[in-house]
Amino acid sequence: MTSFRPWLVPTLVGPFATMWTLVTLAFLLTGQAQILGERLDTWAVAMLITGFLAAGQVVALLVSDVLLLKLKLRRLPTGGRVWLSSLLSPFIVQMIFMIPMPIESVFGLALWVLGGMLGAATANRLLFGTAP
Repeated sequence: MTSFRPWLVPTLVGPFATMWTLVTLAFLLTGQAQILGERLDTWAVAMLITGFLAAGQVVALLVSDVLLLKLKLRRLPTGGRVWLSSLLSPFIVQMIFMIPMPIESVFGLALWVLGGMLGAATANRLLFGTAP
């Protein structure tokens, strides 16, 4: 690999594209999309919140890629595999978050969210990555 661009661009763009598309579709399909109304600010706040979650998912993907590369379990994904895994990453995180977990503290919640994101990213890259 002579350039990191085929790996880095999809890794950075994929989670944002998926999450922002889902939020916009949710607002359009539920009838809450009004150009000049009180719902526009709700959409903007939802986009901001999902942007933070997507940024966390990007960091988790980058950490898992570097970790798997260092452990020589996977190579950096490129091409269609990296696009597919980056676009599907928010769905995998959501499936992990559907597992019931009794959370009793803020630390437990933070650990659950960050662990779920890192676990989803690692499983995702193991599933769609290529062996060294």
